[in-house]
Amino acid sequence: MSRNFYYRSQADVVAGAANFATLLTASGPSYGISSGQATAFAALNATLQANYSAAIDPSTRTRGAVAAKNDSIRAMRALAINLAKIVYTTATVTDAQLIDLGLLPRAARLPVPPPTAAPVLEVGVVSGRLVHVRVHAAGTERRGKPAGAIGANLYSCVGEAPPADPRAYHFEGMTTRAIARVLFPDTVPSGATVWLSANWVSARGRTGQACAPVRFTIQGGALPAAA
Repeated sequence: MSRNFYYRSQADVVAGAANFATLLTASGPSYGISSGQATAFAALNATLQANYSAAIDPSTRTRGAVAAKNDSIRAMRALAINLAKIVYTTATVTDAQLIDLGLLPRAARLPVPPPTAAPVLEVGVVSGRLVHVRVHAAGTERRGKPAGAIGANLYSCVGEAPPADPRAYHFEGMTTRAIARVLFPDTVPSGATVWLSANWVSARGRTGQACAPVRFTIQGGALPAAA
C-alpha cells in the first residue's frame, strides 16, 4: 500500500470507501470521528456504491451514469481527506488502525542530528571590547546554516593560550545569524588575549563539534557610543 485508499484505482477507491464507512459507522469515536461525521460519510458512500454499480453495468452505463459516478468519487474523496486528517491527529489511533482504514501509517519522524563538521569562525572588526564575528559552514562562504542547525553557540576564554578543557570557556550565547557581535565586560583588560570558538546547535539543543579557537586582542580606549 503506497497511497491512501482514495487516491488509488477507481475499483480500489470504491472498495476502500465502503470499508472506511463500515469502520467509522461501527467505531467512529475510536478514530476521533463523531457519529455525525460518520453518518455523513456513510451517506456519500451509499451514493457512490449505487452510482459506481450503474456506471460499470453495461445495461445501465450511460454518459450520465459515468458522470454521476465521477461526481460521487470526488465528493467522497473530499470528505475522506478531511476525516483522514482528523484520524491522523488523534493521538490514540495506532498505525494498525490506520492501515485497517485504508490509510498509510504515520511517517516516522527521526530527529535531525546537528552537523558533524565544525563551523568556521572569523573575527572581524575589534572595536574596544566589542568584537564582530562571522560564522559559516566549512568549505563555503554562504551565509546559510548547514542542514540540521538552527544557529551557533559562541564561547570565549581570556588567556595567553587556549585551554584544553572545554569547561574553561565562557558561553557567550547563541547566534542565528552569520554575523554576530560579542561584547566583553570591563573586567577584561585592554590588551588581553581572547580566544573565541563556536559549534553548531540543532533545534533540540544538541551541539556539534567546536571549531579551533580563534585568537584576537581586546583593544584599548572607550567603547564607541554608537555600538
